[in-house]
Order: sequence, then structure tokens, then C-alpha cells
Amino acid sequence: MADNQLQLMQEQINVLQQHVEVLQQQNQAQQVQNQALIEEIRFIFAGLSVTQVISQLHGVTIEAAEDIK
Repeated sequence: MADNQLQLMQEQINVLQQHVEVLQQQNQAQQVQNQALIEEIRFIFAGLSVTQVISQLHGVTIEAAEDIK
């Protein structure tokens, strides 16, 4: 009986380890995707003036952004 319980517990541990591996792979993939988005955002903002960035971040017109700046 104890051997069966031990075997069952080991099988459950193995399944959990597989789940952990899948989650780690998904996490790594998400981190790569996040980094790509960050780079894309940096590229977009690099082409904008300070006034345009303020306008985008605050959701205001260029004129209002000039006042904020």
C-alpha cells in the first residue's frame, strides 16, 4: 500500500514538474514578446518630439501638450 502511494506521489510530482516546465517556457516566450514590444515603443517614441510624446501620454492635443511642457 505504501509503495502504491509513493508511486502515485512520484507520478504527481512528475506531472507537476512538466507543468512547471511548460509555464517556464511560456514565461520566456512572453518575456521575448514583451521585449519586442518595448523596442517597438522606443522606436516609435524616438521619432516623436517631446510635445508629441506628452500629447500621446496624456491624451491631449498638441496645443495642450505645449502648455504642459
